[in-house]
Amino acid sequence: MEFIYYGILAFLFLVWFYMRTVRRNYAEMSDRAALFAKGADLLRAEKIALLENLEEGALTVDGAGRISYINAKAMMLMGISQDKILGKEYRELDKAILKEVATVSKKLIEKVLIEKERVHSHVVLNEVLKSHFELIAIPIPKAEGVILLLKDCSNEQKILEVGKEFIANASHELRTPVTIIRGFAETLKDLKEVSEGMYETILEKIIRNCERMESLVKNLLTLADLENSGPLNLVPCDLIAILDECAQQILSLHPDALIEQFYNQEEISILGEETLLSLAFLNILKNCVKYSHKPVSIKVIIEAREDEVYLQIEDKGVGIPKESWERIFDRFYTVDKTHSRRLGGAGIGLSIVKIIMGKHDAKIWVTSTPGEGTTFHMSFIRF
Repeated sequence: MEFIYYGILAFLFLVWFYMRTVRRNYAEMSDRAALFAKGADLLRAEKIALLENLEEGALTVDGAGRISYINAKAMMLMGISQDKILGKEYRELDKAILKEVATVSKKLIEKVLIEKERVHSHVVLNEVLKSHFELIAIPIPKAEGVILLLKDCSNEQKILEVGKEFIANASHELRTPVTIIRGFAETLKDLKEVSEGMYETILEKIIRNCERMESLVKNLLTLADLENSGPLNLVPCDLIAILDECAQQILSLHPDALIEQFYNQEEISILGEETLLSLAFLNILKNCVKYSHKPVSIKVIIEAREDEVYLQIEDKGVGIPKESWERIFDRFYTVDKTHSRRLGGAGIGLSIVKIIMGKHDAKIWVTSTPGEGTTFHMSFIRF
């Protein structure tokens, strides 16, 4: 009996020890499971945070073809709300406002679900505004789903087109004087005898076209320097004194011009960089002279206000059509290309003015009446 008693005690001890070990292992497994679950939740949260902060729109489709996730950027680009699309089949993207984007998106998703390969496409909306969208569909191997990325690349496309237009315009503006110079040079070479009068005429035209090229290159370099330069070192400047100096320079070249100046204080100061301000005002005054009827008459008004300084430069020239008021500050843009080319203009001067105004946190705009004249308006922060 004693043997049986000790046997039972030993058995109970073994059972207790085994259950204790099982409970401990179970607790450890539960802790690990909880840890893994927490890690999975954390990883999922990190993925969602990453997708939500992408500059591109992101949309995921599971293996069954249902939309499992869409970030805020994608909703904005496609014009669709989360509650209308989440959990629905990708074919229901037709509910999106941008139908062209939705149509291409469906085709890309369907192709990836079948072929399991990355595909992309480019969509252009509105031939006038030219909104450009880049779409990329990528397979998700383990989930057998698809992630679709949408990017509005309109700005990048616009920069590319501006660059192409800039190169084309610069090439054209340089090719014209080069062609003229070469033509006259070949004329001098081929003619055995050239009268003094013809020689002087040809030489004058060659020099004038060389000066035109020099001016164009100088302006292009100035434009590049301004665009690539950092913040200016702005100091208090007397606007009246700067404009008076600019007016004197114009009068030295055009003695018959009349430049009237009006201001409501003897000294009006702004924060600026005097050399660049002089360059901007000279470009505007030269533009006024170039496109004015004879005799040239220009009016300059400087008005110190409570929190700004208002500047107005007005001519009595040929004027600018309203549809060109905004565009005249675009590089190489001229209202009348034939007239501008005859006067030696390439459409760079006002682009330089616009950049200089921007560097001074100043505003510039234009109003005009064709046949009566043009007024340049500028607003500076008062010092």
